Order: sequence, then structure tokens, then C-alpha cells
Amino acid sequence: LDSEKCMSLPQETHHTYDDKFRLVECCSVLTMASHWTCLEPLGLTKEALMEAKDWVDGNAEVTLRFRANQRCEFLREETREVEEPSCGSL
Repeated sequence: LDSEKCMSLPQETHHTYDDKFRLVECCSVLTMASHWTCLEPLGLTKEALMEAKDWVDGNAEVTLRFRANQRCEFLREETREVEEPSCGSL
């Protein structure tokens, strides 16, 4: 565990050929997880993502398009009386 706490750049670290692939795989998984974290709250479902993956596997070009609706609703009218500050409190 202690050896993994020492951060270094890949080009400055002794490694095997397989380590390069593991590094790329970890970065790719983190990238996909990051994208999923952003897209899921926007309404992208796992089923839609898998369908898009099938299209990509079939060499189709895929574009994601999102629609949003925003509404403004009147809640209440409120009146307040505010006293003017006195000259001594400036």
C-alpha cells in the first residue's frame, strides 16, 4: 500500500509493457465514470446508453441531444416596511 502512495509520472517510472495498458484502462474507466456522472442527472438512462453503444459498435455516428423545460410559477406577493437607517449608524 505504501508504494502506491508515491505519485510519479509514467515516463519517470520503471514499468512493464502491461503497466501501460493498465494505466490507459484505468484512465478510460475514470473518464467514462465521469461522463456518466454528468449525463445521468440530465436524463440519460442506462438503457439509452447501451443502445447508443450498440449503434457505435455498428459503426454509426451517435450524437446526444437533450431537451429541457423551465417553468416559473408565482408563489406569493409580500409587502414589508423597511425603516431608513439613521445617520448615526453609517
